[in-house]
Amino acid sequence: MATRSASIDWESIARGLLTNSLSGVVKLPDDITLLKEYCFYYCQNVTGVVARGVTNIKESAFNYMINLESLELGTITNIGASAFSNCRKLETPIVISNSVTALPQTVFFNCYKIPYIDVGTGVTSIGNQCFRYLTNCQYVIMRPTTPPTLGILNFVNSTAATYPIYVPDASVNTYKAASGWDALASRIFPISDLVTT
Repeated sequence: MATRSASIDWESIARGLLTNSLSGVVKLPDDITLLKEYCFYYCQNVTGVVARGVTNIKESAFNYMINLESLELGTITNIGASAFSNCRKLETPIVISNSVTALPQTVFFNCYKIPYIDVGTGVTSIGNQCFRYLTNCQYVIMRPTTPPTLGILNFVNSTAATYPIYVPDASVNTYKAASGWDALASRIFPISDLVTT
């Protein structure tokens, strides 16, 4: 397992500085809470990141880590645009904490292998293409009782996506009638219907 050098200031890392300088699984100290813009951008030799103290992820922090397979993060409270875009091999289920209020554009764009996403109760907005090209996604859980505002081209692939979207039981009809969500009505089901193994 690779560990960070004491000489690396993870919270101030510049765009592209780490490109191809790291490989394997990278472990950050637990006292690192912030990953700045483009921190791991294009680090194509990294297969895993362990950052249990991180709570704030800025724009494109993990963008184009095309060989990233696993992530261990803390309780995330803020996620920037395109934070995980193009992490095409990422197989870690994504759980969005209740503290997150917004999912900006293209956060999980082209994350082909994510098995499922669980969105916390605090999210009030989902940006354009946040959830696009989740080719192997089995389901998405939406826990907000009020449907978040929904940008364009979400929950779609290059072909029609069919994975179900589970929402609070009492909010099923509200989601099905909400702007943007109404086009997904046939895929919206109560959380109580979700059976996991």
